[in-house]
Amino acid sequence: MLSESTGYIRLNRFNRNSPIELQNSISSLLNNNATSLIFDLRDNAGGLLTAAVSMLDMMIDKNTVLVSTKGRTKDSNRTFYSRRDPIIPEDIKIAILINQGSASASEIVAGSVQDLDRGIVIGQKSFGKGLVQTQYSFDDKRSIKITTARYYIPSGRFIQKRDYIDNKYIMNASDEDSIFSTLGGRTVYGNGG
Repeated sequence: MLSESTGYIRLNRFNRNSPIELQNSISSLLNNNATSLIFDLRDNAGGLLTAAVSMLDMMIDKNTVLVSTKGRTKDSNRTFYSRRDPIIPEDIKIAILINQGSASASEIVAGSVQDLDRGIVIGQKSFGKGLVQTQYSFDDKRSIKITTARYYIPSGRFIQKRDYIDNKYIMNASDEDSIFSTLGGRTVYGNGG
């Protein structure tokens, strides 16, 4: 606890143990009467999409779109919904801390919380990694990662930095097609980070 009412959780990576560790930490903080929670995702380079979705499950209402992936193949096109009632009550305030080292799964969590007006995002512009990479193994020692899809958060924003797309025109955050609205109607901008 940072104070009598503010709980703090630092998450360095989204791995297979993250969901149970987060659930235990959140339960402990709520049992200690936390009325607000800070999730520190600074310098969190990402990790497993399933772990990020599980984290969002803990704070977003059931059956809400959390993130979508879109690619060239049918298997690449998926939509992830919250699957259960959240363990964090709606009256608990949430803040997500990010910086330029926050990437991929961290950006999905921060962007979804922002898009769904579930909390606030504080910090610097994030890394801007919105590409799904699939690893294919040749044998025990060799593999290759290939970009197979893009991540889109609930408002439809694509979180990949524009300067990484086909080395073409780099759009400004104020360009018309990069303006989106949160669930509550606030204006947010796309183009990554």
